[in-house]
Amino acid sequence: MSQGPFQGSTPTGLNNLPVVVKQMLSFSAAAGCLILAMYLFFLPQLAQPKLEKLQVLGKSQALLFADLASQALETGEQNKLEELLQKFQAETAPSLGEFSQISVILQPEGTYYASTRSEYIGQKGHSSLIGQLTSTGEGPVLTQEIPYQVDGKVKRVYQFLKPITRLVGESEQRVGTVQVLIGTENSLEETGRSLILHGLWVTASGLVLLWLLYLPISSALERLTLALSQVTTGQLDQDLAVHYKDEIGLVYGAFNQMLGALRHAQADAGQRQAKSKPSSTGAELSLRKADLTCLCARIPGVNDWVTTEKPEQIAKQIHEFLTPFETIIVESGGQVTKIIGDKVFTLFEGMNGINNALRASLRLNKAWKEQNHQRKVLGQKMLDYGIGIHAAAGIAGTLGPKTSSYTFIGAAAAAASYLCACAGREEVLVTNSTLERSSVHLQQVLLTELRDRTLGELEEVFSLLEATSSEVAAPKGQINKEALQEFVGGTEDVPDMLEETLRSAPLELNLADEPPMPDWNPDDLKAASDGSFWEAVEQSPPKPKNKE
Repeated sequence: MSQGPFQGSTPTGLNNLPVVVKQMLSFSAAAGCLILAMYLFFLPQLAQPKLEKLQVLGKSQALLFADLASQALETGEQNKLEELLQKFQAETAPSLGEFSQISVILQPEGTYYASTRSEYIGQKGHSSLIGQLTSTGEGPVLTQEIPYQVDGKVKRVYQFLKPITRLVGESEQRVGTVQVLIGTENSLEETGRSLILHGLWVTASGLVLLWLLYLPISSALERLTLALSQVTTGQLDQDLAVHYKDEIGLVYGAFNQMLGALRHAQADAGQRQAKSKPSSTGAELSLRKADLTCLCARIPGVNDWVTTEKPEQIAKQIHEFLTPFETIIVESGGQVTKIIGDKVFTLFEGMNGINNALRASLRLNKAWKEQNHQRKVLGQKMLDYGIGIHAAAGIAGTLGPKTSSYTFIGAAAAAASYLCACAGREEVLVTNSTLERSSVHLQQVLLTELRDRTLGELEEVFSLLEATSSEVAAPKGQINKEALQEFVGGTEDVPDMLEETLRSAPLELNLADEPPMPDWNPDDLKAASDGSFWEAVEQSPPKPKNKE
């Protein structure tokens, strides 16, 4: 099933955009994905400097208010500590920009002694908080990041715990803990906003840089497009100036080379056209009437090659057939004109055209017989050669500039083609009218069962055997007896020269190119090689030849 040319995917609107626009969109998409990934997965790491400042601030506040709470517990100035916490909260909270809370919790009761949130004072802390306070040691400030609920919302905050101790006798006793809470959400949000802002600036800078880099490329493409449009209109004299050896310079150089090749091809086409005008006019007037003799030969096996061999192998095999064939035809005064189907058409003209065609057919048939005999000895398939010959008035020449190949028209080609198709293996068929006009003495056999149906009237057909040595031609339909006595070969015999060759230099069996027939016996070749076969032949009485 035949298929059309390959069709790619249908281009979308995005594919029709300029290259620089697609590059800018791709860069923007990549930058956006990178910023989003950093915001979702790396925001705490990016905000680490701000978070470290919050940790330092929280530890310092815990240490400061641990001393103040210790003094207030010794002096009992609870109100003064509360006022100090409220004042500190009012002055530092706006500049901090984060949620903050400072509380003093007594132990082991777990009640709020003082706090920046007055509603907590006197209340008992949550059990989880009391557990954390109990497990806190009396060392440095303990820093933790915990979820903390503020006004119904859970936030991530830093918690700083600093124990409050009082000297009782010679030992210190833990009497409470300072809790400092500082939120981190604002710092993370500020870092996220900064990340997005910087990402936008970087993206915008990259887009501007891409545009600036594309400007020279765009200018070069516009010049190349304009030059190509001029080429389509036939203007081939506008070369592009090459200033640099970069990619654009290479493209311009290739374009200039293309222009040079097109100019050269245009000049050659003009010259050929100028030269072909007279020849075309002459070709129209080259037809002429003449006496034509057509020798049509059959190429054996070509129809089988078509179904089994590659075109290159078929051309090689036809060339091997035509090389000796055309040599004999040209030496005999003819010319090969056409190859159609499994037949080769040759043309003979002039006063001796018929005689030359007949002599050429006998030479060809003799060569083919020798070749078939060699193939028979090797056990290979016999080749089905055949020839048809007819002479008649016709037209020869060229039909015109559109069909300028040489041809000939008339009954000569039609009858010869028919006879070639009817010819048996190694058989030459000739019409009666052709033999009557010849002066070559030939041995012929009338084929009563075959008539040439391609002519206007039915005509007798003869099968040629061999040229005779007598100067008198045999009567039509009879075999020349003198020639038969002198005739030493026939369709069933092989020239003695080939047999003598096989005695002195036996043929080597070559089965690589063509295997022998299935019924071939290799002992025949062995007998022919060692001489026993020929001794038996010489001792056997000769077979009488059939008389026609």
